[in-house]
This record gives sequence, C-alpha cells and structure tokens, in this order.
Amino acid sequence: MKPHFQVFDTTGDVGINVFGNNLKEIFEQAAIGLFSFFTDLESIEENIIKTVSIDAESYENLLIKWLNELIFLFDVEGFIGKRVKINNLNEKSLTAKIMGDLFDEKKHSQGILIKAATYHKLKLEKKNKVWSASILFDI
Repeated sequence: MKPHFQVFDTTGDVGINVFGNNLKEIFEQAAIGLFSFFTDLESIEENIIKTVSIDAESYENLLIKWLNELIFLFDVEGFIGKRVKINNLNEKSLTAKIMGDLFDEKKHSQGILIKAATYHKLKLEKKNKVWSASILFDI
C-alpha cells in the first residue's frame, strides 16, 4: 500500500496528516503512519496476522481508540504492522486485520516511542470528496 500520510513535528509531540478516498483508507493509513514511527517498515516481514476489533461512540473516538490499541500491541507484544486491511468500519465499530511481525532490535532500527494518540487538535473531515485526518501523538 502506497503511503498517503505526512509526518509533522510539533513542540513535544509528533503527528501525521493522513489522506484517503474513504474512511477505511484513513484508518489504514493512520495505522501505517503510526507504525512508521517505530521503525523502518521496509524491514518488517508479514509473519504474524492480528485481528483487532474496537467499539466507540464516533469516528473520531474510534480513530483514537484504534491507534491506542495499536500502540498497546507494540508496547505489550512488540508487534509492528506493515499492512492493514479494515474489514468493517462504521461509526460505532471497526474490525481489521494487521499483517506484520515482532520488533527485533537485531533486525530493526529503533524509531520514536509513542505513548498515545491524543485528541489534541484532532481533525477528521471530508473536503471535495477527499478525506483527511490530522493526529497528534504524545511522545
């Protein structure tokens, strides 16, 4: 999947601007953008498949909860995704498959450690048939 996100720095945090033709692409690209902070994704193999299901009250809450679940998977298991497929997405829930591998400091370069996706300056909008999101991460 070709990246459709841009990384930006802000005082004390990092963030991504994500672009897509639909909300599924936004959620997929946000995940890839997040994983790209952890290491160079070219070095990640697709040996493990994880299924993630999230429930929330709105698309914005779902996006933050989704990203924080992926941070949790990295923190607890060392799992980094390389490819993401959103199978189901509506305003209240998300189900996805993530293909990736476990971080290995012998094979993978150490990137930035992300503590959490935040609501600070969160934007999720559609303009001229294109979706975009702006997400800040606490480091």
